[in-house]
Amino acid sequence: MGTTGSQTEGSTSVELWFFALPILLSAWLVGEASARAYVSNALHGWSVLHLTLWLMAYTALPPLSMAAVRASLLWHNDGELLPNPFRRHDGSGQVEWGRLVWSFVAPLIVAALAALLLAECALRVGSRLVETGRWHPVIGQNFVVLVVPIVLVVMMLGSTVLTGLLTQIEREEEREWWARAGGLLFACLLCWLALNSVAFFAKDWLHFMSASILGAAGLGAGYIGSAAGLSAATSSGLKRVKAEQLTTFEKFLNKHGMIAPVASGIALLCLALMLAALTSWLRVQLYDRLMAVVLSPESSTLQHALLRYLGMTVHVGKKALWVGTVDQLKVDALATFVVFAAVCLLALFANMFININTFSLHGMYRMRLTRSYLGASNFARHPDAFTNFDSSDNMYEADMTCTDAPLHIINTALNLVATRNMAWQQRKAEPFTFSPISVGSWRLGYLPTKDFGGSKGVTVGTAMAISGAAFNPNMGYNSSPLVTLLMTFFNARLGWWLPNPLWPHLRKWPADKKTTLRFLARNGPKWALMPLLNEALGNTDDSYQWVELSDGGHFENLGLYEMVLRRCRYIIVVDADADSEFQFEDLGNAIRKIEIDLGIPITFPDFPEGLPMEKGVKPLNIYCIRGTIQYDCIDSHAPQGDLLFIKPMLNGSEPPDIRAYAASHQTFPHEATSNQFFNEAQFESYRHLGSWMISSYFENAPKNVPPAPAGCDAATLFTRIASVPNTGQGTAKNPAVARGPVNQPILPAGEV
Repeated sequence: MGTTGSQTEGSTSVELWFFALPILLSAWLVGEASARAYVSNALHGWSVLHLTLWLMAYTALPPLSMAAVRASLLWHNDGELLPNPFRRHDGSGQVEWGRLVWSFVAPLIVAALAALLLAECALRVGSRLVETGRWHPVIGQNFVVLVVPIVLVVMMLGSTVLTGLLTQIEREEEREWWARAGGLLFACLLCWLALNSVAFFAKDWLHFMSASILGAAGLGAGYIGSAAGLSAATSSGLKRVKAEQLTTFEKFLNKHGMIAPVASGIALLCLALMLAALTSWLRVQLYDRLMAVVLSPESSTLQHALLRYLGMTVHVGKKALWVGTVDQLKVDALATFVVFAAVCLLALFANMFININTFSLHGMYRMRLTRSYLGASNFARHPDAFTNFDSSDNMYEADMTCTDAPLHIINTALNLVATRNMAWQQRKAEPFTFSPISVGSWRLGYLPTKDFGGSKGVTVGTAMAISGAAFNPNMGYNSSPLVTLLMTFFNARLGWWLPNPLWPHLRKWPADKKTTLRFLARNGPKWALMPLLNEALGNTDDSYQWVELSDGGHFENLGLYEMVLRRCRYIIVVDADADSEFQFEDLGNAIRKIEIDLGIPITFPDFPEGLPMEKGVKPLNIYCIRGTIQYDCIDSHAPQGDLLFIKPMLNGSEPPDIRAYAASHQTFPHEATSNQFFNEAQFESYRHLGSWMISSYFENAPKNVPPAPAGCDAATLFTRIASVPNTGQGTAKNPAVARGPVNQPILPAGEV
């Protein structure tokens, strides 16, 4: 995998020419070989096992070659740049021989499965694609179109299984590369299908559709026009769906918050019926094969075993055999048991090798967050030319600077959907934090960061992605049983499973015991089935061996709880939630839980009648509001804390570009965070508004206010905020200030 400069755009040309196209060519050659075999009738009399052994040469060579290259890193490895998966990370550098052997065994297993699947396709599917000619089989259009996609799909499935088996060996960057390479290969597959379909079937399709093509085009154009006319994106469209437009049933669902549960229930019912149909089909197919073996005139070992199971005896030379209803039911029961046992074995096999954390959406989310935020400050980036990711972007949380700098704390939520604490039935979560010093919560205890969740602890990217894992089956007080089950079924999971810090204490393990240290250093459950079932059924709590962490907003969205818990003297809170109606749900939730759990009230004594923050452009809106944290209610003689609450809003003093954007976007600056595709105008409007809000107390302060004092500590900031009456109550006392922009210099966007 090549690398590029930090500012160089990636390229797919190397992977296209030296990966995707060679594999496509090899699949075409396999198709050509099979075509010759069908025409010459060379496969007549071949068994599946015999053909599988021959195809192993094709399916085993690529993964074994990769295993050999990976094993060569044992002797050519730079530990700082490329950690070796075959050496222990405890400082001893000893070789993990079990992993090394498994890196060769796993490709052989996958190659055998892929070869077996290709052999089944060759003997059962391929023969049906070949047309019967007058003198010999003829390779028709269907064969040409489908043979290459069949081979590629089998190889892609094998690659996916191999990635699962090598969970503990492959690095995250390798999995990202394989994911992108698989997408590139899939694009080539679609191109093959499209080109061949057009070449062979376009004439027939056009002939069939000639009578209705104009009508379809007219209906399609009418639908697009109608949709555009009703869309909020057009100037003449409806701006929002009115309550009057909803049916009675939709109003009922919307009122009681049942739209998502009802939709999820219907989806789960359909999935259950689909799985039932699939298992029934497998059972019937197996039953038919077993009955065919029982009734076969040719004797075999399987037939004797089945007859012994049925309690029947067949004399030599007997040509016909009659099987009664009871015996048929026995065969059906045997087929049902075999299907059930096969599914259980498959689940057990996946449970052993598939890591519940690695194979979720979390890895994709983390890699992109790391590139966007940590990679932006990495001026020595050398990203991969294909994926544009660089492993040096990330760092361990324990390596973060915690001296002469603010203590970096990342807030997450520990899900308690199945908590037995009746007082917490609504919140269904508790706080869990990561810092360079410690990891844990005040209820479960704290552990050294470097000893928890990995060989050197968790990385900053992992903790950051957990803190932003808003889309997860278990979402604290937002959890819904049906939605939870559906999201887990589709693996729509962003959360992260880690060891329970309290578990060694519950098991009475000594703190310095190797079992304790090894358990706490694990980066996820060794057996994935039980945690996955707990997640699907909403059975997560803090008494299990493993705990599930997700977005800190699933408990408290502002991070204020943890700051008050640490008795911080000055706390700055930026409420950037999509609160277009200014209901202050996050602030109220934080204040409520802090007073319930910690007994510390938070008040805003300057605004006894409510905060001067309202929807729309209001001249009395205040950007920053000071509050009081009454630590002395719990800690006698403790000084009170100061809270600075900042919330984006508009008061009419903003620069023209911000006001122009707000005029065309009704919910600005509280647009839905679900839209992650920012354009330049949207991004710049939010950036400029945030810069303007703070600079209005400093660079852009009214001329009649004294200059800002020197210093950059928190106390100076709080004092300055209190001394600038630029809006709100200050405008009521100072009409000159209420006129806003008349007395305030407006700096260009780039200077703020």
